[in-house]
Amino acid sequence: MAPFRDIFMPLGIPLPWRQLSSSPGRFLAALTGITFSSMLMIFQMSIHSAFLDGKVLRPIRSLDADLVLVSRDSLYLYEMSSFPRTRLGQAARLPEVAEACAVYLNFCDWRNPRTLVRHSAVVFGVEPGHPGFTFLEQGRALEVLKEEDAVLYDRATPSSFGPVQERVGAKGHMRAELAGKQVQVRGLFTMGSTLTCDCHLVAGTQAFFRLFPMRNPGQIDLGLVRLRPGSDPQAVRARLEQILPADVECFTKASFAAREQRHWADRTALGDVILPMVLVSLLTGAVVVAQILYTDVSEHLPEYAALKALGWTDRLLFRLLLGEALQLHLLGFAMSCALAWGISAVVRSCQDLPLRMSPGTLGLIFLATGVMCVTAGLIAARRLRSADPADIF
Repeated sequence: MAPFRDIFMPLGIPLPWRQLSSSPGRFLAALTGITFSSMLMIFQMSIHSAFLDGKVLRPIRSLDADLVLVSRDSLYLYEMSSFPRTRLGQAARLPEVAEACAVYLNFCDWRNPRTLVRHSAVVFGVEPGHPGFTFLEQGRALEVLKEEDAVLYDRATPSSFGPVQERVGAKGHMRAELAGKQVQVRGLFTMGSTLTCDCHLVAGTQAFFRLFPMRNPGQIDLGLVRLRPGSDPQAVRARLEQILPADVECFTKASFAAREQRHWADRTALGDVILPMVLVSLLTGAVVVAQILYTDVSEHLPEYAALKALGWTDRLLFRLLLGEALQLHLLGFAMSCALAWGISAVVRSCQDLPLRMSPGTLGLIFLATGVMCVTAGLIAARRLRSADPADIF
């Protein structure tokens, strides 16, 4: 604690704070610059996390599986290549496998029942006895999946797709047009929109192939494998990679999620935009703080020269300036966290965007902001060297 006490209270006197508060206007300008810079970084990283950890992973987190089989030619979840259904039978032969089920996926048009405007939607086709999604483990949903003209609708779909939630909630069903055919929406589930699609529906295999007769039941998009209790997913995955043909890949649920995140981070603008924006925020804050501290040193140069005449070294004077920079950092970061939390709360109430910040990421931003302020102090400290005690005589 002694080094911090020497920085914030040299000689037992809060000189850094007195120096900052002696000019309220300049102090407020520096605090505003740090707060704005830190808030931008927190908000940008929150959005990045909301996309990669929130929207991207919603369907994958809902998969009721320990292992996932996909075609080796698949790019990501919404751009899958089909593979033979027989691969599930081959996987099910392992004694560690409890069951293996198929999931089909198809894009189509959803017609708003009120405005008749068409929107893009995704339909998951699942087997009624093995639905494959954790949100479908309810008796009502399983019964709906057995009907040839019935589908389930995501209640988290935006209202622009129509008043589906209200009508189904009131009557228990609603007629709608999906893929150019009439269907009955007979139930709701909750998953949420993704970066690719805002509207998701689930249909049993019988209803799915009525909607998409061109699809081949023998070609599936996802293979979900559930293991018996006590089985090691990594070991079973390695076994499956050995016995299955090279046209499929096997992932644990966690590695499949990581694969999806890598796609969006490396192959889209999502990963390319955030880092430059964070660096610009850091640079902006550093320039503002350095300019404020430099001006402060220039205006109080005779006082610093007097301290040198009393025996203060450049190192002690730098500690004084470092104390100012760190106090600005602590105050500005605290204010930025409060503002970012308030803005995130407003955004969450208006948009389906799960803004949140992990403690680790928040700690990195705290460290980056501190480095920014210390760097600004180092830049301003160059002016201290020109303080000559002879100038005060």
